[in-house]
Amino acid sequence: MGKVIVSGGKEGGEARLLNLALFNYFTETSNAPAAEKLKQCYQDPTVKLYLVDIRRKEETGEKWEAYDLVAFNKEGKSRCFTIEADANLQVKGLQQIKPKELGEMGKEFYDYYKQELTTGEKAPEEPTPDSSPRPSR
Repeated sequence: MGKVIVSGGKEGGEARLLNLALFNYFTETSNAPAAEKLKQCYQDPTVKLYLVDIRRKEETGEKWEAYDLVAFNKEGKSRCFTIEADANLQVKGLQQIKPKELGEMGKEFYDYYKQELTTGEKAPEEPTPDSSPRPSR
């Protein structure tokens, strides 16, 4: 099984939790097209799957988070996904999105990794996310 990585190629706390949530989601449910595409990306060892943004939201007293993921294959082609999960990291929704639909930080990371994969050169500086919650789109 694959794994989600965060900036700098590390597997941070959020990524570890998201990996567990995705593993549970894939084994328990969903054969929806977006889930199948994400599962293929997740299981392919040649695909790098980056957690590029987390947006914390609260609606009607319920807290949840939206995770933006970008999958790049070795040719630099990409697929983007948004996963919505509750406070217990139970996946509540998954959709495939276009790169322009990523959050602000997600777009910065997308551009950074795309340049690195297509040119083979690292961009001058990796984006640095601030620790404050992102406003909802």
